[in-house]
Parts: sequence; C-alpha cells; structure tokens
Amino acid sequence: MQLNNPNIRQQINEFTEPIIKECVEINTKEFNPQKGKTMIIIGTILFPETAANEVAKCYQNLPPMPDFITIDNTYVYNKSGEDCRAFAIFNFEEAHLEEAKIYFKARYEAFGSVKDLTSKYEEWLNVQDALTLADEGAYDLDFKTF
Repeated sequence: MQLNNPNIRQQINEFTEPIIKECVEINTKEFNPQKGKTMIIIGTILFPETAANEVAKCYQNLPPMPDFITIDNTYVYNKSGEDCRAFAIFNFEEAHLEEAKIYFKARYEAFGSVKDLTSKYEEWLNVQDALTLADEGAYDLDFKTF
C-alpha cells in the first residue's frame, strides 16, 4: 500500500477524522501541564511475536505526524520467546498540546486491529525540568497519562 496515493491518504483521513473529533472533548479534561515547557511523550506498544508482521503493516499506515512534533526515534525489543515491545520518544511545544493529544490517540488506535497488542502514551519530564518544578514547589507527584 502506497501512502503517496491520494486515495489512500483520503481514506486514512476519513478514518481518523471521527476519532479525532471524539477524542478532543475526552482528552482536554484529563491533563493540566505546566506552561511554557517542551512536552516529552513516550508511546509504547507490547505485542506477541506472532503479530510482528501485522504491527509492521500498521506502522506503514500511521496517520501523518504533524510538523510540530519531532520523534527522537523508535526502539524495538524482540527476544525470541518473549513478547515484542516498541517505544518512541516524541517532543513538541506545550502550545500544541491539544493537537498532539488528538494525534497520539489516532496513532495508537491505528494498532487496534492487532490481537493482544496493548499501547499507551505518557508524558515524561526530563530531569532538569523535574528538578526545577520541585524547587518551585510545583511538582505534582500524581503521574498523569493522556
């Protein structure tokens, strides 16, 4: 399947648009980040070895990543006889938080057809930001996921 094909892109957009609209209201109430920070999101999937080909197909059909998000890399762990794991590290400016939530929801729902696959995406802080928040007395020990 070629993602450069306009028909395929249109089908992907038609598929993700209702998901995005539905998720906006749900996701906007769950998370109150500190202002002016770079957001770090780590997305993780866990799946059986036998599903590796299905997962690879899902990666080929992910919604396009918005320009305001950068991905450091995606890392994969696959040891024979164990479940496979993959995680990706994303960065974006907090001003784009609402748009990013929509993207991450759609990205990880794209793996929904893979049997026994689980996924999550979480906000992380770099150590310096965490220390700054702790010094300011603003560190919230209740770790939040989207």
